[in-house]
Parts: sequence; structure tokens; C-alpha cells
Amino acid sequence: MAYINPQQLQLKIIDSKLRQEAVLADPLTYFAGVYNEKLKAVPDAVMSKVGSTNGEFERTVAVRLALIGAGVSGRDPVLGHEEELQTRQMTLRANTYGNAVPTLRWGIDADLNKAINILQEVQPALSQWHKEMTGQKIRQALCQIYSPEQIKAPASRNQGLNPNFIVSTATGATQVAFPGTTVSAFATNIDAALPHGVANNLTTSFGALETLAQIQQIADLFMVIESFSANGDNSLLLTVPTPVFTQLYSTVQLVNSTSIRGFVPNAVKFDSKNGDPMAVTGFSYGKLLVMNDPRFPVLNDAAGTLTWYYKQPGGADARFAAKTAGSDDYYIGFLTGKGACWEFESSPLQFRENVEDYQRNVGVGAFRVAGYTAGVFSNDPSTFGTGLISSAGQYATGIYNKSSAVVAFPGKAW
Repeated sequence: MAYINPQQLQLKIIDSKLRQEAVLADPLTYFAGVYNEKLKAVPDAVMSKVGSTNGEFERTVAVRLALIGAGVSGRDPVLGHEEELQTRQMTLRANTYGNAVPTLRWGIDADLNKAINILQEVQPALSQWHKEMTGQKIRQALCQIYSPEQIKAPASRNQGLNPNFIVSTATGATQVAFPGTTVSAFATNIDAALPHGVANNLTTSFGALETLAQIQQIADLFMVIESFSANGDNSLLLTVPTPVFTQLYSTVQLVNSTSIRGFVPNAVKFDSKNGDPMAVTGFSYGKLLVMNDPRFPVLNDAAGTLTWYYKQPGGADARFAAKTAGSDDYYIGFLTGKGACWEFESSPLQFRENVEDYQRNVGVGAFRVAGYTAGVFSNDPSTFGTGLISSAGQYATGIYNKSSAVVAFPGKAW
């Protein structure tokens, strides 16, 4: 009888193919384009990607504002009545971030790991982690202007709040006022505008369609969000939190056969910029591309103290954990147009190894130098050094955001 050692036995009874944990779809990464360095043109997309030309970790971009003067007519003199072009600037910064996995390359423990081909899964796992982190950082930037790696030196930014904040239950005339002063003053205004002690309810056709109509009106009349081209039309992307989208989608389907033609959302097939079909459920309503966002953030408001919770990579998720008694959770969507979020990449993703103990212990890491910034501009030259928010929480002057808004839906009352 041939001798079978324990290691050979383990190889026979363990499946050699590891199953991968499912990854949630991410609608915010579908509409992306590259910033034109020569023409200084923002791409016709939600995401604007800027690369480094000489390895720098900072880049300043500018936007030209539309002329607003009355001009001249008849025999009025032109000299002395010219209108100067107005611009706003934004500085993009990058910083290092990454993750690493320890591995064993030889010895008894390494041999046992061969049963599940663990070494073959290290690079895919790190790549997946970076992909999910991209989605998390985009949402953090849209909510708080800067993604968190920019808080660390040498980027040294201070996070704030997106100056455009929509409350789904309020009308356009009663939206949150951006004071242009401090982050804390803006948080106070947000707290006052949010409904408290209520859960989300869009189960009536009037409530669902009125919500969409209000959001589009706010985008067009109050915030003037610049649209981008999608499916051949000028569009705005509205990502809706999954619990809200479920109510919204089922409601509009119920009224589809009885409503006035052109008023009911129509199901559409979305295509990304490269022509691939999107794995995201959605429909159109007017100029809104309404998409389900399972990665939606949660905003907790505890008597004016605002705390953000984001979907983390893999199965980590603190969004629905119990919060302070008496506080409220709000499910966050985003209304995004052209240039809503900017990705500045100084150094692309690269893999590195750390070898120890005669090459038995090998750490494999994947690192990137990049940063994500909401498309919020300013006319304050000091923002080149400190960002839009000072260390004291003061906003820069001349804040300009025509590309994105946070949309808060009532979620859960604690």
C-alpha cells in the first residue's frame, strides 16, 4: 500500500479554484473622459481624468465663465464698456495609497497553501481592491470635495462639504443655502433643511414623479448643472440609492400605462463611453439618466453633527450599523454633470514585493499616486496652496460648482 502523506490528502479534498466575492456595480465610473491638455477642455463626461506630464503631484486647471454683461447697441461707445473674461481655478493633488498582502513562498505552510492556489489570487485581489477604492474615493470627493488620501501630507488638504446640496423632499425655493463662510455654518443649514424622524417613502406615483421633477428643476434653474452627452442626448446622471431606487422604479412602472405620454420615465439601455453595456439598472426621465447605486453613501445627522459612511471594499460595510439614538440616516445620491469629479494620477498602479527570511516571506503590494477632487472651482489664489477649505474650516471666496450636487433621501430614524 502506497503511503499518502497529509499534504497529499489535503490536496485531494480541497477545491483548487477559489470563488471570488461578488463586487457591486458602480455607475459613477461609466462616464469618463480625458482632460485635453492642449485645448484645456473638460471632457464630455462625468469623470475627468488628468495625468501627470513630469511626475508632478499637483496640477491647476481653470474654467471660463460665461459673459453676463448687457453689451452695447446703437451708437453707444464700445470703449470703456468691455467685459473682462472671468475664470475660476482648481488645484488637483495626488498622494500615495495602496494595500499589501503577505505570502509564503516555501516551507510546510507554503505547501499547504498550494492546495487552493492562493498565490495566483494575490494580484487579482489587490486589483479588485483598487477598483473598489476608486468608487469609494469618487463618492468621498463628491460629498466632501477631496478624497481622504489628500488629507495626509504632502497633499495636506482639508475636507469640507459639496456646496450644492439637494434635499429630495424640499422644493427648489427651500433648498439648502450655501453661506460661503464656514463648513460648520453650512452643516447647520443642512441640518435645518433635512426632514427628521421620517423614513423614505416614494410608494405613490405622485411622490416618485414629483421628486424627479423637483430634482430636474433644481438642476436647471437653481444650480444650473452642466449636462454631458449620453446616448446622443444632453443628460445629467442621477444616481439613486438602492432602497430608494427600488421604490422609485416599481412606482413609475405602475403608472406607465396611465400617465401623460412624455411624462413617465422610459426604460433605456445605457452604453458607456467605450460602447460596453452597463451592468446597472436604470431609466430616463426628461434629461435625467436615473441609475441604481448600490454603493451609495449614508449621511448621519445627530443634532447637526454630520458623519459620512461609505461602502468599503469587499464585504466591509458600516453604512447600516446602529447610530446614536435620536439621529437620522439619509441615503445619498448624486446629481452629476460634465466634469463632476476629477481624477489626477501622478503615478499609475504598480506592484512591489518585500522579501524577507531567505525569500520565504514575500509581501506583495499594489500602490498608486492619485487623488480625486469634486469639480469645485474658486477665484481665491490662496486655494493653490491650501485647497478650498482652510484649517479653520473657512471656504475660499468665489466658490463655483456647476457640475455636481449631493442628493439626500430620508433613510432611517434612529
